[in-house]
Amino acid sequence: MAFTKLETDLENISKLPDQPSSEDGYTAAILKALFDKAAVDIKNYINENLLPQLEAVTAAGTIGSESISGVEAENNIHSQLEALKSQIDSVSNKEPEDGSITLNKLDDETAGLITGMGIKYIFFDQPGFFSHVIEKTGLYKITAVGAGAAGSSYGGGMSGCCSVGFKTFNQGQSVTCQVGQGGKTIGQYGTDSYFGTIRAQGGFAGSEVPSTYSSCYGSIFGTTGTLHTTQTISENPQRAWGGDSVYGRGARFLSEKPGFGGGGYSDGTNFSSGGNGFLLIEYIGA
Repeated sequence: MAFTKLETDLENISKLPDQPSSEDGYTAAILKALFDKAAVDIKNYINENLLPQLEAVTAAGTIGSESISGVEAENNIHSQLEALKSQIDSVSNKEPEDGSITLNKLDDETAGLITGMGIKYIFFDQPGFFSHVIEKTGLYKITAVGAGAAGSSYGGGMSGCCSVGFKTFNQGQSVTCQVGQGGKTIGQYGTDSYFGTIRAQGGFAGSEVPSTYSSCYGSIFGTTGTLHTTQTISENPQRAWGGDSVYGRGARFLSEKPGFGGGGYSDGTNFSSGGNGFLLIEYIGA
């Protein structure tokens, strides 16, 4: 709402006759009052109208302001202050617009750290043999999980090993790799997963021996590890589970798909395939 304007007639003196006299009613007291009236009217307007409106909480919405570059708001102080506050809150609440914080706005140490983290990890889960070209020189952590075996006529399939190793590679270096494939036919072993020399062995088929080896937590080379057990058919003909790997559960029933490296299910007649392995390549630093 706009401020109230002063519309009182202040032309009190110019309207007097050229020679006012007491006979015409212009006594000394009346003339003094007429001479003071404009000043009194202005004083009353300021004190009774203008100042209360300027001191009101709504005053900023009435006072105009030129447009501010980068601030979309109406041309009054209140609207522009609200828009500026919204922009400040957005930054202070860590909700800047996407892409608004670039490396040149960060200190050199932080920018260098972020640049170095450009390659964080690569995950391979499709079975098969392939070559991988290293994109950045530095130290890498390799996690390999071998594939699980299919269930057999003797019991659930063994899970694949898990191997973890650290190795330095150079940019442009080609590394031979394989992601293990789970056993597909009855009693078929799972194949190994490897990235260069870091290898995780695939799982074997189950056997009639009690406490059948079911899962192997491999060493850095995937050749040794701690073995766990699974049920065999002789122990429970209806539920010969596949072995659990470090990262995937073995199949607990015929229609369940085992997790990464998990062994397949078997009830002596029916069986399920083993779980595929995977490779996780993590960049640690230069």
